[in-house]
Amino acid sequence: MPKSEVGSRIRQAREKRQLTQAELAEKAGLPPATISHFETGIRIPGTSTLKKLADALDESLDYLLGRTDQPLGVGPRHDILYRDLHGLSEDSLDVVQGIVEKLKEMDEKKRKDEDQ
Repeated sequence: MPKSEVGSRIRQAREKRQLTQAELAEKAGLPPATISHFETGIRIPGTSTLKKLADALDESLDYLLGRTDQPLGVGPRHDILYRDLHGLSEDSLDVVQGIVEKLKEMDEKKRKDEDQ
C-alpha cells in the first residue's frame, strides 16, 4: 500500500472522530509533527506506532493498512453513538463499556438459544 494511502486513512479516521492532529498525537503518545508527517506521506508509521494510532483512534489495523475498506463504526447509527460518547468522562465510558459488554453477552446467548 502506498504510504500516502496509510496517511490518508489516518487522517480520515482522525477527522471522523473530530480530533486535531495534536489531540491524536497526545492520545497516541507521539509528537504532533509526527502525525502531520504521516498524514502528508512524508513518513510511514512503523508497526508499533501503527498499533498506537489504531488504539488511539479506536480503529482496526486492517483499515489503516488498507486490508479492508470498512472502518470501525460505519453507518449512521454507529456515527451517532460515537458522537454521543465523544467527550464523556472516563468513569462514564467505563459504565458504557460495561453495558455494551453485557448486551453482547445477551446477544450471544440469544444466538445460541436460537441455534438449538
